[in-house]
Amino acid sequence: MSKTKVIALSILITLLIVPFAHAMTASLTMAMGIVKSFDTETKALLPEDIDKKKRSAFLKINKKKKKEAYSRLSSLRHSEGPSPKRFKRIYKTADKHTKGVIKEVDKLAKSLNDQNRVKVEDMSAGLRAIREELLKELKETTYSEIEPTNRNKPEPVIDRSPYEERPGDTRGIYNR
Repeated sequence: MSKTKVIALSILITLLIVPFAHAMTASLTMAMGIVKSFDTETKALLPEDIDKKKRSAFLKINKKKKKEAYSRLSSLRHSEGPSPKRFKRIYKTADKHTKGVIKEVDKLAKSLNDQNRVKVEDMSAGLRAIREELLKELKETTYSEIEPTNRNKPEPVIDRSPYEERPGDTRGIYNR
């Protein structure tokens, strides 16, 4: 496949995924979808005529990275409620996963012959385009999910009757 065909295919697949991303309100679910779709794209774009040993080693590493990202995201599901801090962690996890997969694709391309190297480099370019679109969508969707918190005025810690005088307002116990 030529580079333009790979990029066009990648953009088409991204456009098919994006409408579902708007339906999801949870950034965590969307990030898990990004990890899954990125894995699917990587498998679909990987040329078949690569050496089986290198291909299986690459797919094994890719599967390991996917499991790590899923475990990090699922641990975030149970540890924190929606907040800017949680969003940063989710975004960093999705970003780190996609960067890691692209890095492995580039590493695979360096170990191949010229014909397959060109195909895998085109694949890498397509994955970069997909990555940019998906992370942009994640960022836009999640900012709308984070609600500003209204801080109420703190209540006093002293437990006293509203009919008593406030501490420090009177002369004290000795001057009654």
